[in-house]
Amino acid sequence: MSKEWNRNLTNNSGQGNDAVVLDIVAKKFNWGAFFFNFIWGIFNNTFITLIVIPVAFIPIIGGILCFGLQIWFGIMGNKWAWQNKQWKSVEHFHQVQKRWAIATAVLFTFTILCALLAVLTPFLISAPGSKYDHTKKMGLNILHQNMLIMETKDIKCGLTSAELTKCFAKQMNIEEFIDERSFKEPNGNTWIFVGDGMCNAEAGGCYALFNNIKLGSLYVKENGYLSIK
Repeated sequence: MSKEWNRNLTNNSGQGNDAVVLDIVAKKFNWGAFFFNFIWGIFNNTFITLIVIPVAFIPIIGGILCFGLQIWFGIMGNKWAWQNKQWKSVEHFHQVQKRWAIATAVLFTFTILCALLAVLTPFLISAPGSKYDHTKKMGLNILHQNMLIMETKDIKCGLTSAELTKCFAKQMNIEEFIDERSFKEPNGNTWIFVGDGMCNAEAGGCYALFNNIKLGSLYVKENGYLSIK
């Protein structure tokens, strides 16, 4: 349909349910109504879309019903918006609804990317050779070595953050502390020890952070020496 013909059409928008809706308006699927439903409805004077809010709280089947309503909104959206709101012209109507469709595409793409990132992040940070994996392995090696040395020297640590920190700092020849539960090595590696007096294999109340990466739970073995799992 040409722009000249558009100008000659009678603009009966905003006249309610009795307004005859042109096919070029009514037959298009409205993606704004589908995706943004009640938000789109508020801006387009189509308040029937608010029904999706209470439906969403229906146990078990609420999600299915909402999806069905979204499809209905998409099919009927153009008709409702034309009847319920005054528009300058058919062109103006389509321009506005096109902006809603673009917003839908942007938000949908953003949602998909966020979902992919959430799924892939755990695999990326734990992938062999990653910085996270390398740092954790290095921290565990240092921790195991020092525990072995402490057991050989008959050094037993206390079960609080401060006691664990002093114990490991002494073994690693560290004299300067960041605070009572953390210290930094000369090479820049940082250590944080957390203990609440329940350092046993079942409780898991004690652990070590190496460069802000949790290495594992510290616990006291039957012989009284610290270990890690």
